[in-house]
Amino acid sequence: MDIATLLAFAAAFFVFAASPGPDNMTIVARTISNGAASGIAYGAGTVVGILIFLALAAFGLSIIAAKMAIVMTMLRYG
Repeated sequence: MDIATLLAFAAAFFVFAASPGPDNMTIVARTISNGAASGIAYGAGTVVGILIFLALAAFGLSIIAAKMAIVMTMLRYG
């Protein structure tokens, strides 16, 4: 990958990462309407929910990898 492609990819990734999603917009709206404590609580709940989702996804992938070892080996070594 040449440097121009790498920089374009990095710029696009930065824009996508920096743009506010629905979680961020909801946290801001909750903070404005109900105060900082409500916004912090909503933000903490959002983070906990995302971490639970990531843990379940990782656990599910590990089960799939364990049950389908031959398929995972074929995917790894093509």
